[in-house]
Amino acid sequence: MKKAAIFGATATGRRVYEETKEKYEIVAFFDENTDLHGDEIDGIEILSPEQIQNVKPDIILVAVLSRYEKIKRMLIDQGIEEEKINTQYVDLPNRARDNFVCNLREMFAERGKDGAVAELGVYQGEFSKV
Repeated sequence: MKKAAIFGATATGRRVYEETKEKYEIVAFFDENTDLHGDEIDGIEILSPEQIQNVKPDIILVAVLSRYEKIKRMLIDQGIEEEKINTQYVDLPNRARDNFVCNLREMFAERGKDGAVAELGVYQGEFSKV
């Protein structure tokens, strides 16, 4: 069984863990939130991203909905091979959200409605550029 680490230790990380724990041996969680470092999810420690090289997982499952492309770039910059970075668990939901907002905007425009579409409750505003 391949060893995997999950990047993201919030609700999305927990969801990805539940979906993948039978497929991979999950060896660590990584998160940029220093308040989470040292905590555990199901007995698996949450570490800082700088510790990835120490763990050396076979694959990293990205489990962060916002900024996942930036996280992928950061991992590559840290020397992680792109083939070892799996974004499939967050890529589709992000594309679906982007398409929904664009389609909603077009629907309003077709009906002659002016205005803007915005999402409320954003984490760091990454999605606002859509």
